[in-house]
Amino acid sequence: MDPGRDAGDMLSTFEVTRSAIARPTAAARMWALVATMVLVAGGAYSHEVPVEQIVRIDMAIQGDRLIVRMQVPATALIDARLPRLSDGTIDAAAMVTVLPIVMADVVRNLDVQQDGTPLRSADATSRVGADRKSIDIDATYQIDGTAGLSARLNAFRGEPLQPVRTAVRYMPGTGAAQTISVAGPPARVTFDPAVLDAVQEFVARALTAVLAFGDHLLMLVCVLVPERTMRDSARVIATLIAAQAAGMIVSALAAGLLAPALPVTAMIASSVIVVAAVQNIVRARGGFVAASTALFGVLNGLAVGHLFATDAQFAGAHRVAAFAVFLVVFALAELWLGAIAAATRMWLAGRGAADRIVIPVASALIAHSAVHHVIDLGHVIAQSGSFAAEHAVVSLTLGWAIVMVLVAAREALRAGHRQDQSARIVSSAGR
Repeated sequence: MDPGRDAGDMLSTFEVTRSAIARPTAAARMWALVATMVLVAGGAYSHEVPVEQIVRIDMAIQGDRLIVRMQVPATALIDARLPRLSDGTIDAAAMVTVLPIVMADVVRNLDVQQDGTPLRSADATSRVGADRKSIDIDATYQIDGTAGLSARLNAFRGEPLQPVRTAVRYMPGTGAAQTISVAGPPARVTFDPAVLDAVQEFVARALTAVLAFGDHLLMLVCVLVPERTMRDSARVIATLIAAQAAGMIVSALAAGLLAPALPVTAMIASSVIVVAAVQNIVRARGGFVAASTALFGVLNGLAVGHLFATDAQFAGAHRVAAFAVFLVVFALAELWLGAIAAATRMWLAGRGAADRIVIPVASALIAHSAVHHVIDLGHVIAQSGSFAAEHAVVSLTLGWAIVMVLVAAREALRAGHRQDQSARIVSSAGR
C-alpha cells in the first residue's frame, strides 16, 4: 500500500466533491427553483385573509305581524348558481325564473317559529339588489303576541375564504332593539327571550364550555397528578375555580378593552401549564403550586368571560341573570370534574401505582399538549402582524427567561447553602 497514493486519491475525491457542491448541476438548480416557487406559493396562500359575507336581516313587530327584510349577498348563495354578467354582477333579466326558487329556499331555511310552531309567509317577495350583487327578500308573518319568536340563522354556505355571517336587528313592539350576529354553523336564536329561556340557554352554554377539551381541563388534571390528601386537592381545585371566577368577572365587565389581548393571555396561560407540569416533576412546594394555579385561573377566566361576552347577545334583556347562571354552572361543573379526577388519582394510589412513573409521564404528556397550544397561539399572534402583538410575544419570552434565571439562581443559592452547612458539620466533627 502506497500512503502517498492513497492520500492523493483522497485529496482528488475531496476536490471533486467540493466542486460538485460549489457548482450545482442543472437538475439541482431546477429542483431548487421548484422548491422556492412552492414555498413562495404556500406563503402567499397562508397570508390570504378570509373576507366575511354579511347577510343582513331586519325583523320588526308591527301589531300582529312580523315584518322581515333580508339582504343576501350572491356570494352567500353559491349553491344557487345565480346567472352572472361579464363584470360579475347578477344578470337581472335571467333571474326572472330563478328568483322565486331562491326566495323560497331562503325563507324555508330561515324557519321562523313561535313557541316551536313553524310560521308561514303568504306574501314573500324578492328582487335583485340595487348593487346587483345581492338579493333582497321581504316576508310577512302573522303572529300571536310577541313571545317565543325564533329563527334559524346563518343557514348559508360561502366559499372557504368567504365565510358567511348573519347580522340581525330585531325590533320588538316595545323596548330597545336587539342586535344579534351569528357566524359558523346554523343556530336557532330566540328573540327577546324570557328570563327562564335565557337561564336555560346559558346553563347549556356553560356546560358546553366546561366540558369542551381545553386548557382548563389540562390544568385541572395537571395539578391533581401528584398524590395529594383530600384537603390539599380541595384547596387546589378551589384556588383554580376562585381565580377563574375573578377573571370571568373582569372579562365580562371589560370585554371590549381586553379582547385584543386575549391571544396573548391565552398563550401565557398555556405556558403556565408547562410550568405546573415541571413543578410536578421537581415536586415543588405547595405555595408555588398555588401561585401558578391562581395565575392560570385568572388568565383562563379572562378567556371564558370573553366567551360569555360574545354569547351575551342571546340573553336579550337578562344578561346579568345569564352571567350569574353561566358562572355558577361553570364552577359547579368544574368542581365535579375535579372531584372525579382527585378520586381517580386516590384510587390509582391505592392500587399501588408508582409515583416515580405516573407523575413524570403524565406531566410530560400534559406539558407536550400545552407547548403545542403555545406554538399555535404564537402563530395566531404573529399572523395578526400588529406591533403590540409582536412585542407581547417578545415580552412573554423575556419574562419566562427571567423567571427561569431567577429560579436557577435561587436553586444555586440553596445548593451553596447546603454545601456550607455540610462543610460546617464536617468541620465540627473534625474538632
